[in-house]
Parts: sequence; C-alpha cells; structure tokens
Amino acid sequence: MLIKLRKNISSFPREVLEKKDLKELEIIGGQLHSIPEEIASLPLKSFKLKTDGLCHIPIQLLQLPGLERLAIKNTPLQLPHLDSLPGANLKELILSGCQLTQFPKWLEDCHQLTLLDFSQNKLTHFPAWIKSLNQLQRLNLDSNQIEHIPEALQSLKNLNHLSLDQNPLTEIARQSLYDWFGIWF
Repeated sequence: MLIKLRKNISSFPREVLEKKDLKELEIIGGQLHSIPEEIASLPLKSFKLKTDGLCHIPIQLLQLPGLERLAIKNTPLQLPHLDSLPGANLKELILSGCQLTQFPKWLEDCHQLTLLDFSQNKLTHFPAWIKSLNQLQRLNLDSNQIEHIPEALQSLKNLNHLSLDQNPLTEIARQSLYDWFGIWF
C-alpha cells in the first residue's frame, strides 16, 4: 500500500498510523513540523519527504527493520545523533538539500547501501569509514564544499557512478579522480 500526502499538511495524520499494511509513504509540500515516533509501528519499505517545516526525524524511522529507501529532499534537517545503526537495511539513502555539514556516523553501519545521494548540502570532506560501504554503486555529492578525495574511495569496487560536480575540488583531487575512475573535470 502507498499513501501520498500532498500540500497544505501541517500535522501528521494519525489515520496513517493505523495502516498496518503501509509499505510506502510520501509526503510532499506543506509545513509538517514533526513525525510521530509511532511511525515505527508501520512496515515501511520506502519513505519520501519534501517539506519546509520539519527540523528532525525520529530515530525510530531510521530503525525500521524493513526500510530500504529513505529520501528526504530540500528539508533543513538535523539528523538523530547515533553512534551506530545496527541491522540497517537501507539500500538507498537520499538526503539532498538538507543543509548537512557532515556525514552521519550511523551511516557506517549501512552496509547494504547501493545508492547514496547527499547532493546540495554543505559537506566538506569524506569520512574515513566511507570504504565500509562496499556495496555502494552510486554516489552523488554534487554541490557541496568538498576539496579533497580520500584514497579510501578507491576501495569501493562496486561504484559505477560518482558525481562531484560543483565542488571546489583541488587540482590534486581532480587528477586522482581521473587516475582512479577515469572521471574528467
């Protein structure tokens, strides 16, 4: 079951929490200010969000055992502070235009990730643990503040799409990207 909530929504409809067969939830527009912790009772596989009012997401959303796709776009966001996210089943994580300044530490535990899109944020560097995301196939970091590329990026053997457009990459970083991946800037 899929539910799409569109425009003019300012509070999370409690009726949605009663849908025990809900697999996909999409919230676009409006001024939603919070997502209830009870969202953890839903068997969601996909959650998409694009709204101006939300400042944080509940930890319970990240801990949904069946959640495979989380997409939050153009929503100024503070991510939950977790050191780890054991058992994470996320395959696709899109946090684009969320004003993020660093990769969340719990991302290191998302070993099943195949797509990671952190474009249009304020990231300045890669974490050392990026190499632990060994299933990663697509990495989009367009429009950030990244200057340097770590050698650890080379260890991502499944990576077949890397996008770093509109970043202030150093000449050394550009040369490394060409040498390692054949990417020309």
